[in-house]
Amino acid sequence: MLLAGFLLLFMPEGSFRPAPKEARKSWGELANTFRNGTRVVRRSSVLITILFVGLFYGLYSEGFDR
Repeated sequence: MLLAGFLLLFMPEGSFRPAPKEARKSWGELANTFRNGTRVVRRSSVLITILFVGLFYGLYSEGFDR
């Protein structure tokens, strides 16, 4: 709460302009970002390895959490 108060006072968003209503296609942009991300991952064996290591580490640590 203190951090939120500090940021409210010392970091105002004076020049923030929200996008026009016609330009707000949040779900479409989310899907587009996801598709672009999957294309990048498919092209890189290093990224595929990192994702699988993260997956197996998560599965491994879940056994200790229970």
